[in-house]
Amino acid sequence: GGRSTAEKEVGGSDAAARQQAERARSLEMVRTPKELRKSTIAPMAGVTTVQASSGGEKSAYLMSGYLETKRKRALTSKWKRAFYALSDGFLGYWEDERRFLDKAWPKRTVDLQDCSLAMMGDSAKKGFCFGIFHPDRDPLVLSCPDEEARREWMAGVKLVLGLQDDTVSFRDFSILNSIGKGAYGEVFRVRKVDSGEVYAMKVVSKESIVNQKEKDDFEKELQRRKHLQGIIDVDAALQAHWTVESLQAERRALQVVDHPFIVKLHFAFRTIDRFILVMDYVRGGDLLSLLASKQRLPEPWAAFYAAEVILAIEYLHEMRILFRDLKPENVLLDELGHVKLTDFGHSKQATSLQDRSFSLVGSPFYMAPEIILGVGHGQEADWWSLGILIFEMLVGAPPFYDKNSNSAYKRLLTESIEYPHEVSSSARELLARLLQADSTRRFGGGVVEVQAGESKAAAVGRKWSCAWLAQVDWVELLKRQVDPPHKPGRRRRPRQHEAFVDF
Repeated sequence: GGRSTAEKEVGGSDAAARQQAERARSLEMVRTPKELRKSTIAPMAGVTTVQASSGGEKSAYLMSGYLETKRKRALTSKWKRAFYALSDGFLGYWEDERRFLDKAWPKRTVDLQDCSLAMMGDSAKKGFCFGIFHPDRDPLVLSCPDEEARREWMAGVKLVLGLQDDTVSFRDFSILNSIGKGAYGEVFRVRKVDSGEVYAMKVVSKESIVNQKEKDDFEKELQRRKHLQGIIDVDAALQAHWTVESLQAERRALQVVDHPFIVKLHFAFRTIDRFILVMDYVRGGDLLSLLASKQRLPEPWAAFYAAEVILAIEYLHEMRILFRDLKPENVLLDELGHVKLTDFGHSKQATSLQDRSFSLVGSPFYMAPEIILGVGHGQEADWWSLGILIFEMLVGAPPFYDKNSNSAYKRLLTESIEYPHEVSSSARELLARLLQADSTRRFGGGVVEVQAGESKAAAVGRKWSCAWLAQVDWVELLKRQVDPPHKPGRRRRPRQHEAFVDF
């Protein structure tokens, strides 16, 4: 158990060398054929970068082209042609190549985590088929235009399923100091030996589970929800695997995102007993620390941070990723003062924006009512958390703060929000629309619709048109051309030292 598909296929004492050779052969096969245009691969460690056939521009896709799949419609099914693109961890499809080249978001994405691959027998109606299988989903059967295309698509998917940053290990990093420790593991500030670049390294034991107090709180919350709803969340059965699932969710999310206001994943690897993520080291602290020093933020400051968070969350939603843990400590600030969302341990990759999740996830005081009640939640839950975040920036504490989390949940479900007199009327108007208990009426729901000749940032600004955000230049903000209200610089930290860590 635990061995990758590639390792099982290779086997033997020289598994690593043979696996490397297999990956090299796969890469040679995944070049742009006649039918597969714009073939590129993301620049990841241990993988040779393949340039696009026109312009030499790199993208996040390994290969792309037209494929057919069988779509079920009521009692019948038929084959339908669509444009597919393969990235590290996901297979997405668009209605046609034009939508793909216009950088539209995929109509749907297929998470390749824990999937397997097999060649399918040809039928009288369709040939050159292969299948992607997952233990909890219906199989995805795809038909290629010819045998050469099938070989290359299968080589590409095989490469993705076995993709691992084999060329990096702990030996490639020097540990400078610990910057955070919790029940899930520890985060270190590290320097990559060959480049001198400084990163944040999250190290989590595969066997670790949340500590006993958190387990007790979790069980109490399940019982409280059972009383309210008559059901127990199915995630209870996964309690022992919470930590590992959380880290895998974080890796899957960070592998596909590329945004100026979201931390970037640079390397991901594992040892026999640990998972490791190597990400941006963000030097300016977080919103929680800023709030601790300022007590409350001026409204222009809060509007700036809220707008950058909105751009990041809208991007995630367009990628069909629910963040689900927005709170001040997860909003980092870089040296210049721009935000960087971090900690995707509670994130979820949805197949569509209409998907509902019933998991009990998030942090007390920031969870939307529909999460607490267990009635199903979607992207609207992130906008509730945004409302709580804005309130806390303006007031200094969340609206339903209580030392006891169960009391906080009860207050959230039964009490109305009271605003101090110093909160402006325009801020109150926005907060009332965000902190709407009925998620179907909550501000921010739905997709961003980009009009002809309009940038995505401008479309986000149009969607979020309100008096409190009227001064935001969304286009310049996304370019990081708007000066942040506060420049933290490099926070003081403990004296740098080489820490010995027994890995």
